[in-house]
Order: sequence, then structure tokens, then C-alpha cells
Amino acid sequence: MGKQHLILVFSCVLAFVLSAALPPAAFCQAEPARTMGETTIAGQECRTLKDYFARFEQDKTKKVPGKEVKHILLQALPEAYKEAWAETLSREKVSLEGSAGMTVRVLYVEGRHDEKPIRALITFAILCRVNDVEPTAYDERLAALVIGRDEARLAIVEQEADRKGTQLVRILPEKEVHIGGKSLVGLNFSGSNDNMTAAGAPGLLKEERVNFYLFLDDDIKPAGSVLKGREERLGEGEGGVDEKSLYCGAIIFKKDMLGNIIGILSPYTVARNDKRIEKGMVRYDWDAARGTFVKK
Repeated sequence: MGKQHLILVFSCVLAFVLSAALPPAAFCQAEPARTMGETTIAGQECRTLKDYFARFEQDKTKKVPGKEVKHILLQALPEAYKEAWAETLSREKVSLEGSAGMTVRVLYVEGRHDEKPIRALITFAILCRVNDVEPTAYDERLAALVIGRDEARLAIVEQEADRKGTQLVRILPEKEVHIGGKSLVGLNFSGSNDNMTAAGAPGLLKEERVNFYLFLDDDIKPAGSVLKGREERLGEGEGGVDEKSLYCGAIIFKKDMLGNIIGILSPYTVARNDKRIEKGMVRYDWDAARGTFVKK
């Protein structure tokens, strides 16, 4: 059986499995469409989610829901997201990774002890093997879950507009602060193109950024993004050695005299082939009216 035929078969299998909401075989997803839509969960399934998340113990470690909750969340994946995965498989060379399949991780939950809806940031994580050669890799996508009295809403969070290239992304909690009386959660998105970039070809290899999310009374909204690191292959230099560029940044909250967060300072350096060629500072102001950090 030819490789193209195998990819077509995998695409059909993925579409069928996701539509049935059963734990799928492990696939990797490269870059889905940016608008994923939203799904509603009601009835007993909503009550099951509410019971689980109301008892959720907040800490900094990853939390994996049990079988029933996981099944409900997988079943609620927006249809556009399922279609994007199937489309990706028709283009990218990926392979099954045993029977590990997809899982759900809970990163942050708020609203368990008041009358407001429960709001949570969760990820859908996929195990995959790229090009049938590279080691197992993870790919994750972030979703916002809002659980009200009678129904819950699940929406895939759109990717940042300046994301570069095809990346396998790992998402982890990084910062949690309060601003204007509301929770502001920073998640670390570590992306890698290593497995999908031809040897020696120019392009993005790795990228790390912190994306912020503001918890409103009945919603979660993106609130800015700060680049922390980026490694790029520039091409082949003298002697056949790869030339690389490395950006390294930091995140420092800027506060007023009363201790309120009013912005972010991000000092950075840029090195080429281990030699620093630039340093500077990127500044972001907090726009309270819009509820986001704005790059100056």
C-alpha cells in the first residue's frame, strides 16, 4: 500500500472516530483553521461537568479528567476542529502512535465557590509520530469551557495572529496574577518545528511565548501575548555549518505605586551563531478598557 493511500485512509479513520467521539488513535495536528466555532453541552452531561469542575482542586500540576468527563469533552469538540484535523492529515505525514490517542488536561479553573459560572482553561492533547521516523511528539490546542446553571459552552481558543509556521505545541501554566479584581492567567506555549523542517532548510525551529487570558464573570478572553524565545535556521553558512538566530526574552510585570499591574517589560537579546548581535526592551501597556496588553 502506497504512502499517499495510507494518508487518505488515516484521514477517513480520523474523521469517523472524532465524529463518534470515541477515544481516537493518536494523531498529530499541525495548524488548524483559526476560527473553530463553539458547542453547547446541556442536560445530564452539563451536570456531570459541573460536578467535576466544582470539586476541582486548583494547583500547578496537570489534571486529567476521568473517563466520563473526558468522553463528554471529546464529544463536544467543534465540528470545524474535527474537519481541520482530517484536512491536515491529508497534507502532513503523520502516523499512528499505538493506542494512546487523545486526552484532555485541565490547566486552570475559577468560579467553584460563588454564584458565577465555572470557567476553565483546558487542552486537547494528541500523541503523534512525524514522518514515521521521529520520536513521539505532543500537540495541544487550548479550549475555554464556561459552565452555567443549565448549559456549558466549549470553544477552541483562536491562535495568536503572528504565530509562524507549522508547530507542534505544548501548553503549560506559567503565571497567575490579578488585575482590576480579575484573574489573569499566563500560559506558556512552546512550539517546535524540528520534526517538520527539512534538514538544512531555512525556517523557524522553535518558539516560546506566553499568552494571557482574562477571566470575566461569564467568559474567558485572550489578553495579549509576549514572545519569550525563538530559534530560527537562517541557512547554510561558511563551511557548510547551519547559521541560526536565537531570541531570548523575559517577562517582568510593571506596577504603579499602589502595586497594581499597569504593563509588562520584556528585555531581550538576539544572538546569531552564539554571538549576541542585539539587545533591547519591548514594552506593553495594560489597556483596562479593552482588557488586554498592548504592545507599544
